[in-house]
Amino acid sequence: MSSRIAFGRRTAARTVGLLAFLSLLTPPSVGAAPLPPDVRGLLADSKLCWSVRRPESESASEYEVITGEQLRAAIGANSKVTVGSRGGSTIIRIESSGLEAVWYHWGCPDRAPPAREPTTYIGGSVGGANVDTNVVVDRTGSANLFDPEALNSTDISRSQFTGGFYAGVLGPQISSFLGPVRIGAEVGVNFFSGGDATIPGIPGGPFGTAAGNDAIQARTNWMVTATGVVHIGDASKVLARLLYSSALEQFDMYIKGGVAIVDTTVTFDCRGGVGSFCGVVPTTPAFSDSQHVVTAGPIVGVGVQMPFQLFGLPGTRIGVEYDHVFLPDRDVTLGTLETRLVEGHFSQDIDIVTGRVTVPIDRVFQFNPGR
Repeated sequence: MSSRIAFGRRTAARTVGLLAFLSLLTPPSVGAAPLPPDVRGLLADSKLCWSVRRPESESASEYEVITGEQLRAAIGANSKVTVGSRGGSTIIRIESSGLEAVWYHWGCPDRAPPAREPTTYIGGSVGGANVDTNVVVDRTGSANLFDPEALNSTDISRSQFTGGFYAGVLGPQISSFLGPVRIGAEVGVNFFSGGDATIPGIPGGPFGTAAGNDAIQARTNWMVTATGVVHIGDASKVLARLLYSSALEQFDMYIKGGVAIVDTTVTFDCRGGVGSFCGVVPTTPAFSDSQHVVTAGPIVGVGVQMPFQLFGLPGTRIGVEYDHVFLPDRDVTLGTLETRLVEGHFSQDIDIVTGRVTVPIDRVFQFNPGR
């Protein structure tokens, strides 16, 4: 994931090249510069690594990550070293070498999942969904006759709880017009509960049924998704520079898009009695009729995630994702013309916000808690 370049595993050749660059900028010396106590303490902390930007670099992706020990070895005896802070980030300035700044990061490259290697992952999500439903009653009928058409549509929104699981794979980091990115694919399933959309009466129905005691309900049951995912490395890095907070570099930002298949149950309750379609002469016994409708539509989403230690599993991430699902019109036929019939169509837009926990399973299989 590109935003973890600051945490990704670096090859030996690239690290050696960076140290060689630092040594060229540092005057020859026979020993290291005497460091202020606060600088020595920071460089001695094994939990911290340092992101170094070359003076001529303009792209955030050109930051390199080294350990405190490597940075200390690159500081020459004649270097003037100062430590300060800006926007909540600790900065070490090495004036003689021309380095612009060094920002600290929690987590060193050898403790983080590789940013350049393919990654297979699984995860779970939980959150809420807002479902906007538009119901149009096209015609009604009874006693083997269709009624006069004076019908209209109704919009209704409701919130539902949602939770699910997903699995995916990310390819190696590549260059693009967006900067360094990782492209992958993800499949998932979500289940919904609560918050049925209930429309009282029959919209525009005859014989006073528009405001009657019958009801039309729509309930979203489950959703299966298949999406492409693009993780954009420079997005979080640029944001971190703009807000002067290196902590933001830990976030991995991504966009996704694909197809969603949604199962919805539509129900017509003809409840009988005064004001009910079933109570219109000639009357018919009360009944309830349902239809399952499965429809595919496009889904788009965006998310952010960051490292999080979960039960000691390496590479675990937590995050938040927003998705929007566009579902086209679907026809429904409820009841029968011999008794009571309602024909129409409905469409839905679904907004989903979930918290996610992602675990790279290829790293879990390599995990050795005794190391």
